[in-house]
Amino acid sequence: MIVENKSANNELVMAYRLLSPVLKTMVRILAVQVFEFRQKDMIYCLNTMEFTDEYSKPFVQKTIQPLVKELESQGLIIKKPKGLTCSEPVWSQALQDVVMAGQFKEIAFAVLDAIPFKRTHAGFVFRNIHEAYRAILIAVYGGEDCLDIDKVYASIRYYLPIEFWEHVPFLTLFNRPFTPWMLDVLAPAMRMAVLEYLLKEAEPILEPVEVALDYYVELLSKSSGLEENYNAMVWLLLSGKIKAHQQIVSKFKNSSSRSAHLGCALMLCNKNDEALIQFKDALVFLKKKTRKRKIFLPGYEGLFFLFALLKSEKSEDHEAALTYIDMASGDTTLCLPVTEAMRSLFQERLGLVSVLQNSLESSVAVEHLVVSFLSILVMSWIDKKKAESYIFQLENIQKKTMAAGLLWMEAEVCALLASLGHDAKHNIERSKKNHKLCGTHTLATLVKPIPKWEKTLKSLIHIGQASGPKPEPGTDKRNQRLIWILGCSETYNTCYITPRLQKLSKNGTWTKGRAVALKNLYNNYHTMEGLTDQDRRVCSTIIEEFYRTGYGYYHQVEYGFDEEKALPLLVGHPLLFLGDSLESPVELVMGDPEVRFRIDKGKINIAIHPMPDSNDSTALVVRETPSRFKLVRFSSEQLQIADLLGENGLKLPEKAQDMASQVIGSLSSLVTVNSDLAGAGSEHVREIKADPIPHVHVMPWQDGIKIELLVRPFIDTGSYFKPGRGGINVFAEIKGEKLQAVRDLSREKQLSQAVIEQCSTLEHLEEVGGQWLVADPEEALELLLDLKNCDDNIVMEWPQGEKMQVRSQVSFNDFKLNIKKDREWFKATGTLKIDENLSLDLVKLMSLLDKPSGRFVAMDDGTFLSLTHSLKERLEELKAYSTPHGKGLRFAPLAVHAIEEFTDQAGSLKSDKAWKIHCEKLKEIVTPDVPGTLQARLRDYQVTGFNWLAQLAHWNVGACLADDMGLGKTVQALAAILLYAGDGPGLVVAPLSVMANWQEECRNFAPTLNPLVFGPGDRQNFLDGLGPFDLVISSYGLLQVEAEKLAGVDWQSIVLDEAQAIKNMKTKRSKAAMALNSRFKMITTGTPVENHLDELWTLFNFLNPGLLGTFNRFKNSFAVPIERDQDKDASRRLKKLIRPFILRRLKTDVLKELPEKTEITLQVEMSQEEAVLYEAQRIKAIANIENADDKPGQKHLRILAELMKLRQICCNPALVLPDAGIDSSKLRVFGDIVAELLENNHKALVFSQFVGHLTILRKFLDAKNITYQYLDGSTAVKTRQERIKAFQNGSGDLFLISLKAGGFGLNLTAADYVIHMDPWWNPAVEDQASDRAHRIGQVRPVTVYRLVVKDSIEERIISLHQEKRDLAESLLAGSDMAGKISAADLLSLLKG
Repeated sequence: MIVENKSANNELVMAYRLLSPVLKTMVRILAVQVFEFRQKDMIYCLNTMEFTDEYSKPFVQKTIQPLVKELESQGLIIKKPKGLTCSEPVWSQALQDVVMAGQFKEIAFAVLDAIPFKRTHAGFVFRNIHEAYRAILIAVYGGEDCLDIDKVYASIRYYLPIEFWEHVPFLTLFNRPFTPWMLDVLAPAMRMAVLEYLLKEAEPILEPVEVALDYYVELLSKSSGLEENYNAMVWLLLSGKIKAHQQIVSKFKNSSSRSAHLGCALMLCNKNDEALIQFKDALVFLKKKTRKRKIFLPGYEGLFFLFALLKSEKSEDHEAALTYIDMASGDTTLCLPVTEAMRSLFQERLGLVSVLQNSLESSVAVEHLVVSFLSILVMSWIDKKKAESYIFQLENIQKKTMAAGLLWMEAEVCALLASLGHDAKHNIERSKKNHKLCGTHTLATLVKPIPKWEKTLKSLIHIGQASGPKPEPGTDKRNQRLIWILGCSETYNTCYITPRLQKLSKNGTWTKGRAVALKNLYNNYHTMEGLTDQDRRVCSTIIEEFYRTGYGYYHQVEYGFDEEKALPLLVGHPLLFLGDSLESPVELVMGDPEVRFRIDKGKINIAIHPMPDSNDSTALVVRETPSRFKLVRFSSEQLQIADLLGENGLKLPEKAQDMASQVIGSLSSLVTVNSDLAGAGSEHVREIKADPIPHVHVMPWQDGIKIELLVRPFIDTGSYFKPGRGGINVFAEIKGEKLQAVRDLSREKQLSQAVIEQCSTLEHLEEVGGQWLVADPEEALELLLDLKNCDDNIVMEWPQGEKMQVRSQVSFNDFKLNIKKDREWFKATGTLKIDENLSLDLVKLMSLLDKPSGRFVAMDDGTFLSLTHSLKERLEELKAYSTPHGKGLRFAPLAVHAIEEFTDQAGSLKSDKAWKIHCEKLKEIVTPDVPGTLQARLRDYQVTGFNWLAQLAHWNVGACLADDMGLGKTVQALAAILLYAGDGPGLVVAPLSVMANWQEECRNFAPTLNPLVFGPGDRQNFLDGLGPFDLVISSYGLLQVEAEKLAGVDWQSIVLDEAQAIKNMKTKRSKAAMALNSRFKMITTGTPVENHLDELWTLFNFLNPGLLGTFNRFKNSFAVPIERDQDKDASRRLKKLIRPFILRRLKTDVLKELPEKTEITLQVEMSQEEAVLYEAQRIKAIANIENADDKPGQKHLRILAELMKLRQICCNPALVLPDAGIDSSKLRVFGDIVAELLENNHKALVFSQFVGHLTILRKFLDAKNITYQYLDGSTAVKTRQERIKAFQNGSGDLFLISLKAGGFGLNLTAADYVIHMDPWWNPAVEDQASDRAHRIGQVRPVTVYRLVVKDSIEERIISLHQEKRDLAESLLAGSDMAGKISAADLLSLLKG
């Protein structure tokens, strides 16, 4: 508040308190008004407030005058030329009274009516500080409807910038002294606003505000759901009141400021990792709030974030800091110079050259003591000697912090003074004491001083490293980059460059790029993100030019490159492109002009090449090849030579030859001379033999390289020439000596051609402009390997630096392998010797295989290791079959056969006894006789199958018998079961529909076995009583229900028939199967993979656990590459791994006597009514799908449901619209086929997946009096067997079967025709169904009809079948059912 008179005996205050109400109100009006108030305005206010004179009348000049004189005589008011003011000793008391009495608002409105504020659209206009005081008081105490305090504050700062900091109005009005009761009357929001402004004004000058701060903290602690109170939190940090700070910050709503302040407190308390988490969260909040991607925390928050990053030892944090500093350029606070100065600190941490440095002198001089201190602190880290010159300022700041009670800041100032050598002992003690009280750690010693010589050496090291090998293609981590477009006109000899800014797209490719304004580069290239040092050097050549226009009233600024400075800086730039051809960069190299002497038709032609431009330019860009440009710079002497020879050169007669030879000797010290003439004056020119060895120039090209063959007559200096082209003599001055190199043009051609012939990669590439362009990385590496093998005959050169380096090729002979037992696994370790100084261990080599480039492996140093094709293939197999474990690779014992090619060929193999015993057992071959109790004569292929099962049983591994449907898998399984039947019981788990078939075949072919159906009676007693030759037959349903009981039996053999029933690993049925114990396990299935490769893993997890690794590893190594990427190598590796354990024979391969099977697709034309209905339903389906707000899984199901309706319409419109009365074209075609079949005494199986469709067919057949059998999923087992036997015995011309219910386990050879009424997604299911007739026992040819409606969804399903059959036959990718097709693909089927 305004200075309060604390003397209770003050005569003026006492006089004021004794005044009458009218006189007292007059003093209070002047106190609110603050500055001069005219008498007429006083009259207006009193009358407005309904005060009257002694005659009860409104005041006028005559009646007010005596009251004014009375107050003036008592010294309570002062009369000035511009009006009346309140006496200063009374002002404070009067203002307090008017506030406490609740009279302020009434007086304020009256005063404002009399003398309103001058306003603009942006706020208020103030002419002096007293007007500002009045506005602040009215905004604070006048109520919400009066004035906006934020607008008042902003207007004061705008109109009175100097007076503001001279008088600091909020400190003057509310902190000198701080009177809490004057704030108690305010609403909480207004109190907080006043205190925020008070603290904000106190911060730059460090005015003591401890009482106000304590008041504010108490106020905040009682509030909830706080908004950001930035200045209070800053003062708490400066004061070292960390606990209070954290308690209040934790009450803030989640925001950038909340997280940032938590980070600040944690960083000061030396909890840096936690601090960084908070700071990064703060940045996320800020980006969300501002919707800006490139933004950084402003002010102290950002600066303290950088301090935390500087504390970190992680290079990625230091790299991030440099990016943040670039982003901070938009910070409008005084901290920006300090932030930018920290760039050099992070560059030093990363070993980079510190190019841009901020001296910080201007920041230290700013009138803000906190910023001054932080500037000196950072300066001490950068240049301690310079910081020592500011000790006096630090001492002043230290006194201020002590007076203000800012414990933490005082501690830091003392620590900084001590580090600068000023009164070190006292300052260290003071600092430690304060930090202990605060619970904080000092920042002053955060950066260890580094001598200037050490910084310089680190920078030199970085420069050397920066010119070394560049990163591999694709490893650029920038989000944007600058590319350069080169424009050249050969006609006008002009060249210009244009910068373009490219962004990295979401798919990892660079955009085409947009033009970037040269003005933007001119102003911001130092800090612009994504620019390299070379880019910045080029940008530094942009010049700013001013032009006057019109009559001199206006001027224009233009920006352009100083081309003669910019072009040399672009030499070797990797991102230089020609025009809009952004596919591959072009090369810009430095070159020298040359003078050519040529003899043509007896005349001598002398010309300089290239010819300099006529506009006195000293540089010229010429195009040497389609992708290479040469920048030629001319000396003054070379320009004189060009001027003398002229653009068309100089033509000389033959008699001038001697003199021309003298010219050659004279010019060779100034320019390279290429001549058909020998030089004269041999005493001055030494003749040497030119070097014919090809120089291979290798340069980047797209993702690969381009090469060019040249010769260099002077070996390691001078110009290059095309082999066999140009003059025979080349003159030059080298190291002060004039030389003449005599070229052998034919030898040059011969040696270059020999190189081309040795490089097989070049055979299929076309030479373009003397260059070979190899864009493919693998081909580029092959070419480099070829060139490496030519090392003795060539000189390899990389004008732009070596981007791809190939090491020598390694093979099996360089491998040392060790294998030993590791629990139930085997573990392989080993090393691959690359050269005398480098070897790779097996685990490291496998990790390098993750970045494939054919048979080349990318090493960590950017070079490539060349493997033989065979070694690379075996390593990939080993990687797929194993899992990294410690320093080696673990693999399943059953994977031995798959990796034996690798182990057999390794240069050295050491193994333990367990490995040797295991390998020997797998080499044991058994050929047992078919059990004599088997009452069946096995076919040759069935004997082979039995022997295979017996061999795997001997090895104690499981077997998958995956023979084609109808090849007698059951009888082969029974033969294998008989091998161990005498040692104990066996178990067969089969679908309910084929359990009876197992009983029957067991009785027919293996009478010594005792088939027992599991289910009836006491099941545990049943299992307990089992003995040798007992064969338990269980359904999959009971396996699931009685899993624990069945798992408790030690079975001799277990057979899972139609084992696809356990394909889903997540089901209880599958888990129950995994728990079964047996000496030998086998499965039978005609379709080992129905839907996807996950099923194969489940089947083999039952048979041979561990062979295919964990499910996740199987998914990554096999399932995803094969199913998603169609990776043939992964498919081949999987086949190799499972081949010994899976046996599949096709009927076409082994049953030559089996009758032929013919498959016919009959196209059915829809009637007009059907077509209209179908199209209407299709359009409706698309609309339903597109309008539905489904989640991805729900959308997939919705599409399938809509597709099913279309498929039902194709079958019969009555399935969708039973009352529509639309005839079915498919039913008509079916009737015609059936009539023809019956007429010729044929029987047929009729399949449909829709039971409703079968019902319609039954009605049709009943009406025609055609006999048939019927079977669907609801048919009882007993009834099912009766109907099968009846059909086989001749009862019924047709057998109507539900596709899923009758697709397997049935023998229906009485039929020789099969009719599929509707196609199913999975062709394997259809094939299984068809093979109910086409199997052993069939003596007639079988014909399969598929009825498919033309121009419908059915046609599109059929088009997918061939692709699916190919996949199914590989046993590695199943028959892509609809559930495996993506929603997008299903929708495309629907849209047609």
